[in-house]
Amino acid sequence: ISVRDARLSGCSGSNGEKGLEDAARQAWRAQRILLQPALHVARQANSEGKAALRGVVDEGVKAFAPILGDALQGNRVGQAHELLMALGDLERYRETLVDNGGHSARVCYLRALRLKPAKGRAAGNVGALCDASDKPEEAAHWYLRAGCAREPYGDAPKALRRAAAEAQRRLTFIKEPRIQDAEAYLAAAACAVCHGPRERAAADALMELERAGGQARAVLRRTVSKAQADDLARVVATACVLARRAAVTCDAPTVAAAHLVCDQICEAALDGALANDSTKRRAAPAALVGLRWLAATTYRAPKGKAAARLAEFARACPSNASSAACSLDDDLRTAGIFDDAPCLRTTDVTAVEKNVDRCHAERCRRLVALAAEMDVKAPGAPAPFKTSDMAGVLDA
Repeated sequence: ISVRDARLSGCSGSNGEKGLEDAARQAWRAQRILLQPALHVARQANSEGKAALRGVVDEGVKAFAPILGDALQGNRVGQAHELLMALGDLERYRETLVDNGGHSARVCYLRALRLKPAKGRAAGNVGALCDASDKPEEAAHWYLRAGCAREPYGDAPKALRRAAAEAQRRLTFIKEPRIQDAEAYLAAAACAVCHGPRERAAADALMELERAGGQARAVLRRTVSKAQADDLARVVATACVLARRAAVTCDAPTVAAAHLVCDQICEAALDGALANDSTKRRAAPAALVGLRWLAATTYRAPKGKAAARLAEFARACPSNASSAACSLDDDLRTAGIFDDAPCLRTTDVTAVEKNVDRCHAERCRRLVALAAEMDVKAPGAPAPFKTSDMAGVLDA
């Protein structure tokens, strides 16, 4: 404990941003040493072990939380990211080994991901939480994002294959289609393109992508009217990350097929999201941002249609901005996921959770800015393909 506290004491002062970030990282390493005996005992599934782990976790949270508060107030992005990851891990141990549920760990990881979207470990840990909650379809989405980050999470490819296999296995036991089935098919498509011709023939990857992508599109069309907003947004994000990954690992026909699947998923999700007010404010932006990204590649038709729909939606949003709550999770899926957005100020991360109106206004501002970017002077002329569109994926 003395070593950890000494490291935490170095998390304040004039050590510079890099020094403060390193101090937070070293403090967590010291905390991990304290956790190991309690974790070993708690995994024996006895009450004494769980009580011991709870005590260690509670003590760790009390030590790290005040430092996090100072980092957020001081806009120390790197240090806040490390501290959020540490608190997320502590809460994950509590939720998975002691309390059998909770949401604190997810919130910490999503905050960390919002601060530094190029780091894949936070997304990978959200995937682990979904795995622990028996949600393999959602876990596959987060593992895909973790593996395609600029700094990928090392275990993500193996975890993606495992989650995708479990999601596919469950398809045989369900007669009524659900939107989670579309996610399961997209997970299979992701496995096909994530390894590309290195581990399988290019023709096999293309065939599997077309099969799984077609089934995902068909299921989404059948279930979109009953889908929840967060599920719709997650499907769109999965399709976009899949298309980006294909551009790195696959040949031209497979890349084109992946972009076509992404285009059709975005169109279907947008139609469903605009059908009712409960999904319009939360899911439609994700589909529109996805269409905008596709419009910037050579695999998409001219921008006009997507730009017009985006501008129309953005203009309509502010009239009743507070009609639907916007959580941090929603905001992650509708901004920054496709281009590894730069780190934000810590105040931006906390503001979207405390002020619903401000969060929604910020989303509308982003949409208006995107619409302006898509205002092409020469209608009908496709946008040039930019290598930056593919930046931030595994092996890029």
